[in-house]
Amino acid sequence: MSPQSRRHWQRMGAIGLAIAILAVFNLVMSQTEIDLSPLQGKLPSRPAPNSKTEKTGPEIADLSLEQSLARPLFSPTRRDYVAEETPIEPVAEAVEEASKQPVTSPLQLSLRGTRTFNGVRSALVALPDQQGDWVSVGDEIDGWTIVEVGTDRLVVGRAGEKVSVALYPAAEASN
Repeated sequence: MSPQSRRHWQRMGAIGLAIAILAVFNLVMSQTEIDLSPLQGKLPSRPAPNSKTEKTGPEIADLSLEQSLARPLFSPTRRDYVAEETPIEPVAEAVEEASKQPVTSPLQLSLRGTRTFNGVRSALVALPDQQGDWVSVGDEIDGWTIVEVGTDRLVVGRAGEKVSVALYPAAEASN
């Protein structure tokens, strides 16, 4: 075997060894448990923004990043922190009134989804043949005012009339 051939096989062996080491490392990392629990104790707080140099819109000021920033940024086990959602008590009175009121005119909107962001509920509402829009309590769509947004229900009102729209049609049919 020539010296060039020997060096070639030594290099190939080193590359194969490196690949094997990386494969073992990858296997070990895939078996590592991911810690998603909230951190205990006092977290470092951010300094107040300087109004002359930093922008503070609602999208920046309302975000709480302490939990995310307290963990190592480039940890292989890092995952987004998901806060536990506290259920908001629906106003039973409005739902009861909506179910008692007869519907005099057909409602031409459909509820496609709901979400809670920074404690404010909103609903994805669509009119026939249109894309949906996110609306909150007090907004108007097609002459109807949003009265309540629940986890799976929307209550709208117009001229003393209230209508409840279910997210899932089966739930609407059973009520």
